[in-house]
Amino acid sequence: MIHISFPLRALRARIVVVAVLFSPVEALAQRADDNATTSAEDAFGSSIGNESVGLYNPYEARGFSPNDAGNVRIEGLYFDQQDDLSNRIVDNTRVRVGLTTLGFLFPAPTGIADYTLRKADGKRVVSAVAGTGNFNGPYVEIDTKWPLIGEKLGLVAGVARRHDEFFDGADGDYAAVGTTLRWRPSDDVEIIPFVGRFFYWNEESAPFIVSGGNYLPPRHKRRSFFSQEWADNKGYSQNHGIVAKTTVGNWQFQSGLFQSRLIRDRGFTELLVGVTPQGVGNRLIIATQDERFASTSGEVRASYSFYENARKHIFHVALRGRDVNTRSGGADVVSLGPGTIAVEDEETPPNFKFGPHDLDSVTQKTAGVAYQGIWSGVGELNAGLQRTDYRKTNEQQVPVFVRPVRQDKPWLWNASAAWYATKDIAVYGGYTKGLEESGSAPAEATNRFAVLPAILTRQVDAGARFTLPGDVKLVTGLFDVRKPYFAFDNTRFFRELGEVRHRGLEVSLTGEAFEGFTVVFGGVFMRPRVTGEPVEKGIIGNKPVGQTGRTIRASFDYKIPGVTGLSVDGLFQNIGRRMASVSNRLDVPGRAVLDLGARYAFEVDGNPTTLRFKVGNVTNKFGYRVGGDHTFQTNLARNVSFYVATDL
Repeated sequence: MIHISFPLRALRARIVVVAVLFSPVEALAQRADDNATTSAEDAFGSSIGNESVGLYNPYEARGFSPNDAGNVRIEGLYFDQQDDLSNRIVDNTRVRVGLTTLGFLFPAPTGIADYTLRKADGKRVVSAVAGTGNFNGPYVEIDTKWPLIGEKLGLVAGVARRHDEFFDGADGDYAAVGTTLRWRPSDDVEIIPFVGRFFYWNEESAPFIVSGGNYLPPRHKRRSFFSQEWADNKGYSQNHGIVAKTTVGNWQFQSGLFQSRLIRDRGFTELLVGVTPQGVGNRLIIATQDERFASTSGEVRASYSFYENARKHIFHVALRGRDVNTRSGGADVVSLGPGTIAVEDEETPPNFKFGPHDLDSVTQKTAGVAYQGIWSGVGELNAGLQRTDYRKTNEQQVPVFVRPVRQDKPWLWNASAAWYATKDIAVYGGYTKGLEESGSAPAEATNRFAVLPAILTRQVDAGARFTLPGDVKLVTGLFDVRKPYFAFDNTRFFRELGEVRHRGLEVSLTGEAFEGFTVVFGGVFMRPRVTGEPVEKGIIGNKPVGQTGRTIRASFDYKIPGVTGLSVDGLFQNIGRRMASVSNRLDVPGRAVLDLGARYAFEVDGNPTTLRFKVGNVTNKFGYRVGGDHTFQTNLARNVSFYVATDL
């Protein structure tokens, strides 16, 4: 779950993603067979069940967030997401960038997070999973697949309950339920309604540390909770909708209608600001209540295809839209007095005085046409043109009532192509122009939680794919992504200050290197830069906050010879230094972290069962995460997780 605003919200998103990626907190029917490493097609980011591998995830791709930018799809169809889709209804997730977007309709800069729903397949399966998370937080999940009418009609349903212990000493209680129904009256028709709900309560909020100068906070014991026990977040989210697909002759029709809601009954963000080198600062608590985020979105698409000898032509016409209504803000900020890092100091809950909410609405309608050409043994071509009508209204009550309206009607287009130089080598290139959301101002800004305008973005990328002996695939690519840059000015007002440009090299190497040994290696080497008048005047530096020039993520899975069902696995991460201040006078050193684990698959009375054990951050490497200008939290300390999964 994500309950705080960018960039703090973005940091929390990464924290939660790490927890989901590397701890057993979700499970699916047939969970005993899940293995993200051995099933990965590339190293750009994919998940199956509760396991994920690769460079990217829905919250970070090429240094940006596909989720925050609105580049999310369900079964390839447009979806405006207000909160995460539960693994109770999602089977797998894939981040598409570069060559992997070639056959994907209307790609977008930053990449696309594509969710595949869980589907009944005519088999009855009940999966039960129980274990402990990274820091001994217990959980249990039960997921089922039920055939109602053979393979024509089936139900998937799941329930989960867990108590999470987080890296920062905070904890929380969570529950999830979800179901999908798959109806296939014929081989050419598929209809999938779904609904998933996620509940959170007793969710503590550990402080974000804001340094008082160009120095890092002092090193301290991790998991030392020094926030307020009464500052617990509470709320729920729900995602539901329906996907329908049918084929009639040379025509294929696809449609999706979705609603996504996030209800924050109460929320708290605590900051320890002006922290000295000795770890002393002023405690601020930011409280909100009764916030609502709701979006209805969807897409209708018609595609016509035909063959011309060895060439296949596909023409698409699509209509997309969304209607978003948000009630947020009205926060009260209270000083709790001086405090010290890692020193607990409980205060009496203040009498918060909340202000009026801001009411925001976004209406966006997009019409597009696209062409895909596939020439067997020669190459592929993908081109699209969209016209979008975007309108955002923001009603603010203080200090006086204002109702600014932002409206834009840009043309957006994309074009990409691949050439198959040989049966083992493909070369590709592409250009994409997009319109994206830019989120809201962070909690520590003077215009905290202010809704930011939509932005025009663009991306150029090119590269090659090589098939090596043993069906190992190597993909290399160059990219150049440009967007308006939002950051703090010298009054702590969060606004557009220039343009940010991410140029870099991606490398993906996946496959079975030798018998029983599967590797997923991903590396991105990037040069993020900011340009504009504030940089030229020396007001801000030319390196964006929180970005790094190097990220390496290498996963492996090795089946032990002679021991049926036993395998060992690991994840090595190497991250370069990150800029930690807008002025570029403070940075966080790079670090390398190693996770090691093992799984043992066997049968109990004929039922597939898996035991999973993992040690995260084996060497207990200490480091800081960057949450914004001079804003920090620690990384995960050494941790142990364990689970047992069985399919009945």
